[in-house]
Amino acid sequence: MRRTYCNLSDLPKPMYSLDAPPYVSGFSCLALDSSLMLLYARAQDSTIQIYDVGTSKKMPVSEMPAPSVPKLISFHIKIKLSPDGRHLVAGSSNGTLNLWNTKTRQPLIEPSEDPQFEELTGVDWIQNQKQETLVRTPTVVPLYPIS
Repeated sequence: MRRTYCNLSDLPKPMYSLDAPPYVSGFSCLALDSSLMLLYARAQDSTIQIYDVGTSKKMPVSEMPAPSVPKLISFHIKIKLSPDGRHLVAGSSNGTLNLWNTKTRQPLIEPSEDPQFEELTGVDWIQNQKQETLVRTPTVVPLYPIS
């Protein structure tokens, strides 16, 4: 891929671009739902901006709120949708795990003020009879059941 871009005389032009709200300085992670219509973008202000990529709307159509405890607002490193699309999980730089319901757009859990880990560097889902999320820290890989 890199070799291809080195041979181009002009940079590739995007077919389409989305705009961030004025209060958002950028995005760190993206997740697309299974219908390929909703794009979840983890914003630098700890919110999740939701875009409807099936329309020509350039601005988000909805937003998932940041944690309600101000000191827990942090840099979300990774976000991941559950296989059934009902939940979105985010690992953060301050060691908190954030989980939202994608239908109500509200948090399912409020993060603890005393995080268990220094940093959550990645998140993923395990699809089995009960929904579980897998979290990656620098030293441990804990498994959390989601009911």
